[in-house]
Amino acid sequence: MKKFMILVVSVMIFMACDYATESLELKPDIEITWLDPVAWYIYPYDTTYSAQIAEIHFVAENSIDSYLSEFFIEYYTNADSLVFTTAPVPVYGKIEGIVQAGCCDTFILYNIVVPLAPAYQYLGPNESMQTLLHFVAVDEYFENTDTAEVWFGIWMLP
Repeated sequence: MKKFMILVVSVMIFMACDYATESLELKPDIEITWLDPVAWYIYPYDTTYSAQIAEIHFVAENSIDSYLSEFFIEYYTNADSLVFTTAPVPVYGKIEGIVQAGCCDTFILYNIVVPLAPAYQYLGPNESMQTLLHFVAVDEYFENTDTAEVWFGIWMLP
């Protein structure tokens, strides 16, 4: 009976340590699950100076609550060379961690503006440019960060 009790106590200690490990790390882990639209068309003599992303959906992949703190955009040409990076833009949004297995809350960020000036400057007719949006999230104790990235395309029509 003593051996059985030692085994049960050992298993309970292992489960408690495994459960406590995630609580002590406090590293946010977020993911982007939806982007609308995923690309934007422009014309050479267009007067539109910014694209508008209507919705971006974020979910947490662990039980840590986090807050979106900022985002910035990198512009890449077809040759995969970085041509422009924007300054960080502050945003605020709470992404709630998972509290029940299989269920997670979705945080929706509306109306993100993507400047099109670099696209007009570097694109010719029938060329495209990729933009990489980096969203930075911090945990609720403002100690650890996580970054979620999503690609957004820009095409110059003839």
